[in-house]
Amino acid sequence: MLLNKLTLENFRQYYGKHEIEFSTNAKKNVTIIHAENSVGKTTMLNSITWCLYGNTPDFSSSDLVSWNHDGDTCSVKLNFVYDDNEFSVSRVYDKKRRKTKELNLYKIEYGNSVLQEEPVSMINHLLPENLSKYFFFSGENFGGMLSSETKSGYKDSIHEILGFNLPKTALKDLKKLNEKNTKEKNKLLRLQKSTENFAFQLDEKQKSLKEVKLNIESIASDLKSYKSIQREYSQKIADSNHEKAGDLSKEKQVKEMYKREKIAIREGLHQNKHDFIFKYGAAIFSRRLTSRGLDFLNKNDDGDVDDDIVRVPAPYDKGFVNRLLNRGSCICKRPLIKGKIEYENVQYLLHTANTAIIDDRVYKAKMVKDNSDGLAEEFLSELARVEVELSTVDNQIGVYELAIKDIEKRIDALGNVDISSWQKVSITATSDIAEANRKLGSKEAYEVSLKREIASIEREIGRVKMDTPELDQSLKYQETIEKLISYIKRALEKEEKNTVNLIFNSVQKILDNSLRRPFDIGRDEDYNFYQIERTTGSIIKGTDAGKGQTLLLNLAFVTALIGHLKLRASSKSEIFQPGTIAPFIIDAPFAEMDSSYQKATLSFLPEQSSQLVLFLSSGQWKEEYKEIIGKYVGKRYYLVNHSESTDEKDIEILKDGNQEYRLTELNSEHIFTSIKEIK
Repeated sequence: MLLNKLTLENFRQYYGKHEIEFSTNAKKNVTIIHAENSVGKTTMLNSITWCLYGNTPDFSSSDLVSWNHDGDTCSVKLNFVYDDNEFSVSRVYDKKRRKTKELNLYKIEYGNSVLQEEPVSMINHLLPENLSKYFFFSGENFGGMLSSETKSGYKDSIHEILGFNLPKTALKDLKKLNEKNTKEKNKLLRLQKSTENFAFQLDEKQKSLKEVKLNIESIASDLKSYKSIQREYSQKIADSNHEKAGDLSKEKQVKEMYKREKIAIREGLHQNKHDFIFKYGAAIFSRRLTSRGLDFLNKNDDGDVDDDIVRVPAPYDKGFVNRLLNRGSCICKRPLIKGKIEYENVQYLLHTANTAIIDDRVYKAKMVKDNSDGLAEEFLSELARVEVELSTVDNQIGVYELAIKDIEKRIDALGNVDISSWQKVSITATSDIAEANRKLGSKEAYEVSLKREIASIEREIGRVKMDTPELDQSLKYQETIEKLISYIKRALEKEEKNTVNLIFNSVQKILDNSLRRPFDIGRDEDYNFYQIERTTGSIIKGTDAGKGQTLLLNLAFVTALIGHLKLRASSKSEIFQPGTIAPFIIDAPFAEMDSSYQKATLSFLPEQSSQLVLFLSSGQWKEEYKEIIGKYVGKRYYLVNHSESTDEKDIEILKDGNQEYRLTELNSEHIFTSIKEIK
């Protein structure tokens, strides 16, 4: 979706009819609109969102008709191109009725306008409303949209970009269907004698599983709260006017970050241990059993160990008895002669000796034993490796804990009452975090155990012949739902992991080319950004980063999101919505930025966008910027403020090289805004 033309008629300060054409040239994809504050930049941006979705983020949607207009209506019309087809969308507001008329969408075919059905649905297909905030926004208000103080940080933004809402809803619905089916299935199981006991076991385990899931949710919520408190009060110390306390707090934050990383590694190693036990448990048991019960399989006819032999020795093996009779001597060296009592006694053993079938079974048992021995050795080797790594990580965590306690003592020794009280809150929160993590780990392990027990019971049920077709159907229904749930979960996890890495690598690349000092990007579990000074390891967040640097970081993040949406525009995923190509429209992108950050922004924005529209005040435009963005600019405009004033001092001028453009027209009959193009 690329914008062709915007037509405003009596929309707020745009009294009368005004048009602006946007650059759609792939190489010159930038349109710049110069204007002073309160002249109409934000209004024009809002007119686009109002035309498409019927909302105005920055002002009331009931105050849309120009105050100079004698009539009751205003309108906005937007022409755009999608998939090489031209469309026109328009919306009209009637202030007398206080009502917005229906959205009209037309497809332009050979100069004729063909009305399209379901216009709202089609617009949301081209650019979903929930994603529009990433394409159309005000730089002055941008910080709040992606603030690290929001409930789920950048995670919500990434989930929206990926189109997670639909599969998440599907997961919820599937889980509800599964719960309903489980209740019906258990009722049917209780009615069948062969599965009655299984039904009661399932009821008990599923009830426990539901309870432990609620416990996990509660603990996770508490943990998030404790982490928020810890961050808040640690940041208060870091942001305090006390220079020494601030430095110590920043040092503590670095140590805590490294400690968290090591704790995450330790949790992964513990999970590896659990997985090893689950994977190799049967092999360990088999090795212990077979080492005691099958050693005799490798003995030869004389009772000596021979690894090339796999058989049951005398008097059990039929082949062994025949070999003795054929060779004419017993293992005790006595001769075996037909007709003699010794020969007949040995021959009688054939009635109780093992057959070839039993020999085959013996061979298979030996193979199981050998395989168990191999798996057991593999398990012991892997376990030894993990134990060594765990010991190393535990030592590293201990070192960081001692360093953190030492820093806390040094902060307390400063004698500042406020800082000491903040530190106590932070320390308490740290203790609460550790306890919550311990509880969470215990509950999650119990959850895994319950799921395995339920799966084991389900397998036993699957081996029972069902007496009723309803029960058989219910079991198949459950199997299908659980496969779908598992498939969607795996797809969500894989897509999120891949996308997060791509987006953050893109942000890192942008910042490497933009910031004056080398920084690495860190992120927490909610994908909140923080910067890490590469030379010292110091964490830079909050006010330390500065508003300009924070805005640059946010813009880098959004352009990375938009770039990913563009890559996914042709996606044919069965689960996720495809991406989209849409214009990137920014009002006042340079708010709070210094000159070097402005240059950096002008450098990466055109390259990351399919179509870029920038609203700039005259103070935000410098002649030197032409060297950076000039080659991308296809259209330039300026907004003129028509004022009733007659004072020459009120005239605003836009300077562009040797050219000057008047942004103010004095002694106007009406107060309004008009649009003029810079040729």
